[in-house]
Amino acid sequence: MRCANRSRTEVLQDVAGYATQAHITAADGCAGVARSGVKPTAGPSVMICMDPPRYGFAGLPATEHANAFRVLVRVLAVAGTRRHTPTTALASAPHR
Repeated sequence: MRCANRSRTEVLQDVAGYATQAHITAADGCAGVARSGVKPTAGPSVMICMDPPRYGFAGLPATEHANAFRVLVRVLAVAGTRRHTPTTALASAPHR
């Protein structure tokens, strides 16, 4: 992320808001962390894998902002895929 520290905080708040709206789960968080390339012991990784996930990424030290952004983007991708993949029960239900 290449922007001023103040802008990084605002971006992280916005992206964390999207994660909240996506109703991510701890499983989404763990899968996203695995795909992000960020260590599972890094602050953002631990926060997103909690049950329920924590979203205070903007409060992390500035050195963690890039990692938080990487984790959040990957977690949103996982959650989006989960939410847009029909479950077996819904896929077999008759369409009206």
